[in-house]
Order: sequence, then structure tokens, then C-alpha cells
Amino acid sequence: MEAGLQDLLTFESGDFHILRYEDESFEVVWSQEAFLHGANKNQIISEAKRVLVPGGKLIFTDLVVAAGTSPSDRERIYERVRSPVMWEADDYHRCLLCQGFQVLQMQDWSAHVARSYSWIRDQVEKSRDVLLGKIDSQTIDRTMNGLGFWVDSVNAGKIG
Repeated sequence: MEAGLQDLLTFESGDFHILRYEDESFEVVWSQEAFLHGANKNQIISEAKRVLVPGGKLIFTDLVVAAGTSPSDRERIYERVRSPVMWEADDYHRCLLCQGFQVLQMQDWSAHVARSYSWIRDQVEKSRDVLLGKIDSQTIDRTMNGLGFWVDSVNAGKIG
């Protein structure tokens, strides 16, 4: 609001498996830690490609499951995010190439994930009394447990 740019942004909700926009509508599609929740990641990336103008850019970050993570650990992780599957970084890379994207950059930020989720967990704990005025203690506890699960999973090399 301070910069006076609010008229340049629109926020909408919808299904990223079926975008309601015309072909070649955007120069940039940007997503942060959302694809992991999708049931059909190929379709999500296909839709991003469809709405991008030629030469447009898809920029995204996502949590990924680490190669070598056991099936039982994967099931617990998928249950945590309520998704049928999380991809490994290589799965995204292959899908992007198959759909005609040129991958300009991939970065592994795994070293920062545990620290980030630990910080968020600390902030929730510090704000517990304020939060209790807005939500129930079970929701706070579930959130704390979920954040702890992410930290433990990252530290064990299962996600990044």
C-alpha cells in the first residue's frame, strides 16, 4: 500500500489443474510451495505452459521428497500434505523438459528448509496466547506438530 501498487495486483483462488485463463495470457507464472499439493503435477505444469506467452517464464519453488526416501516415509509425508504424491527434483526437471520448457536455473535450497520451518514454529509458539484468542488450541497443536514433522523430515534427509 505504501508504494501505491495495489491497483496492479489481483488475487484469485482457483484450481491450478484447470486455469480459467485464455492461452498465452501471461508473461510470468509464479508459484511458491504449491505444486506439491496438486494431484496431477504434469497437468499443473501443462496449464502453466498453456497460459504463458511464447518465451514466458514459469518460476516456482516447491518442497520435494528426496530420492531414496522409503515408501513408508513417503506415505507419512504425503499424508501430512494431503497429496497423493510429492515429486523429487528430477521429476520436475524431466516434466519441464518434456513439456517444452527450457530450464534456465534449478537451485537446491534444502539447507534452508529446516531453519525456516523451525523459525515459523518458534513464531507460532511465541504467539500462542494471541492465537488462542482467534483459534482453538487443537489447531495450534496440530500446526506445531506438523511444523516439527517437517523439520524432522528435512533433518533426516527425506524432504528438501
